[in-house]
Amino acid sequence: MKKKILFCEGKNDVLFISELLSNTNINYKIFPEKLIKNKTEQGVIISFKEFYSTNYDIIIKEEGGKEKLFESFNKILNNFLKNTIRENYICVVIFDSDNVSFLSYKKKKQLFKNYIIKHKESYENTVNIYAMNMNIDRNKDKDIENIYFIEFCPSLEKIIENLTGIDIHNISSEEERKDYIKKLITESNWIKNIMKILEI
Repeated sequence: MKKKILFCEGKNDVLFISELLSNTNINYKIFPEKLIKNKTEQGVIISFKEFYSTNYDIIIKEEGGKEKLFESFNKILNNFLKNTIRENYICVVIFDSDNVSFLSYKKKKQLFKNYIIKHKESYENTVNIYAMNMNIDRNKDKDIENIYFIEFCPSLEKIIENLTGIDIHNISSEEERKDYIKKLITESNWIKNIMKILEI
């Protein structure tokens, strides 16, 4: 099993992933947004380097917003991961579309210019999974194959609301939000496609 670094847009995405992993033998660690705010980006990168020598299979980085999510992913990829990811890591970026498709957002923000979409899978008009390559050395024609973008349409919270009738944005209790996330996991066929990525 390859080690994985998950970049999550917000707290509920982190809860969703932790619930997916709760009944597995996968060891994981969460970097909450408040911890990251108290560290320099370099400090987080050092933690990633240490991560490779630990018994954790996955680390989860909570970003606190889409803009910060993509900015952080780009920075960490360019500063640390690009030379080791093929052999050692899989990167997964989890975010909400907010009714703007990832491809449109990518073009508008001029993000990931060197990324090539290997393939896209869509499930029940609610989840898109993009497997992407990134050319990191054009002279040597290298690319990174182990990068996945998981897009909730229009958001994880809206998917839960459509299923349960409850907007978990209005629920302060983490345990109560987990109950609705568990219901989503139990009743959604596309969960197995995300688990395939987490179990690679």
